[in-house]
Amino acid sequence: MTYLGSFPFVSAMMLSPLEFAEACTRTMLFLITEVLSADVADSRFAVTPSLEQVYAYLRDRSRAVRQDLHLQQPLSARSTEFRECHEYCLRFEMLALFLFSLREPCKAQPDQPGYSRHLGLQAISQTIDPLLTAYREARLQGDDGTLPNEPAIQRYVVLLLLAASPATLPAHLADLDSVVLQHPLLVSAVAACAAFLSGDYVGFLRFYKEADFLSAVALAELADLARLRMLWMIARAYPRSVGDSVKLPGLTKLLACQDEAHARDFLAFHGLTVDDDPQNPQGPRVLLPRKGSVEEDGHPLLGCTTLPEWCRFAGPDALLLAKFACHSRSDVVLGRTDPVENQSLCCNESVVCLAARTDKFMRLASPKFLEADRRPRDWKQVRIPEMDDWFNAVTGLVRKQGYHLDQEGDRFEVLNRKGVLFSLKEQRLVSRDGRRCLASPDFPLLVNIKV
Repeated sequence: MTYLGSFPFVSAMMLSPLEFAEACTRTMLFLITEVLSADVADSRFAVTPSLEQVYAYLRDRSRAVRQDLHLQQPLSARSTEFRECHEYCLRFEMLALFLFSLREPCKAQPDQPGYSRHLGLQAISQTIDPLLTAYREARLQGDDGTLPNEPAIQRYVVLLLLAASPATLPAHLADLDSVVLQHPLLVSAVAACAAFLSGDYVGFLRFYKEADFLSAVALAELADLARLRMLWMIARAYPRSVGDSVKLPGLTKLLACQDEAHARDFLAFHGLTVDDDPQNPQGPRVLLPRKGSVEEDGHPLLGCTTLPEWCRFAGPDALLLAKFACHSRSDVVLGRTDPVENQSLCCNESVVCLAARTDKFMRLASPKFLEADRRPRDWKQVRIPEMDDWFNAVTGLVRKQGYHLDQEGDRFEVLNRKGVLFSLKEQRLVSRDGRRCLASPDFPLLVNIKV
């Protein structure tokens, strides 16, 4: 029988369904706050357990809680406690993926003594199914206002499917409610999935770098794969007859590495060397082998003629470690690190961020567009995702509203994601002081339309 808070081994027959659900929640809180960090923090236990022992104990107890709640259905499935316990279990298993990945000698070997990655993913799947069902039942009963954590959980599920089973991702998205799909956390997650599946690894790694901790955990292996594929593309594109070199800081930023040390480890693992010649005024550079050289013979990037399907890099991701460094394990499992929609005010030289937000995202507009007779309710904002045919997408959207391009600035305006105005006529960003710069680094675009 599950440890029920402050009164262990109490029979479920002595409790009402509501009291039993509350007892299960107290059990999970006890496990999270008292046991989860027992291997690294001072605790009241006589012996300090290992991480494997902590995980084994919490895995068994959390599974017992899920089974006990399952036996109390259908009443338990309609309770907030049912959803909270399953959310705790999901975050705990995702945290375990991260903690044990630091101990794996090679990502190609999924099993470790005391921990099985396969069983961990299986536990995640067994947790997700009843949790999503509980979300759907709450929405059918009109209790969607009691689901504050659903957008973040749905985001984790989408990203986990991308990493573990991308073939099932379209069917899962088709089953989601339209309100959930329109939430900013889901919109950005779906955009990241589309970026990876379409080969936009720059956009995917940008999302990975800016994502919250658990979202990054779900995508950690895909991030290494995206980095490897970008290196493979660079290796196929440079002039091999004469060789080439790339600045290390630029490549570090391109690969979304936390620092140059992480980038050096990743590059060295894949056969690329860094020239640290102090006489070079351009700083350290990554050397790409010249055709016919000793370095080219048997090079792992040049010998592969197809896009890599997996990455065997076993080093820790410094970016992921940095995301976890400012949080405790209990904070992660309790949901205190879950992503939330940005509700803070922000200003820069050419943008005003409105305090009144829509259901989709915070709206951005230039001061000129926010005139006295043009209140936020009088206009809407549409986000245009990064695409090759963005110009036709914007002009088509404007014409659909009955406007033409000459009404730019009066009936509509186009901004980049930083809030800098964009001129459709000149196809350039225009800063406040009149300077012009290329638009490509600052996509996607935002379109404000007067309605």
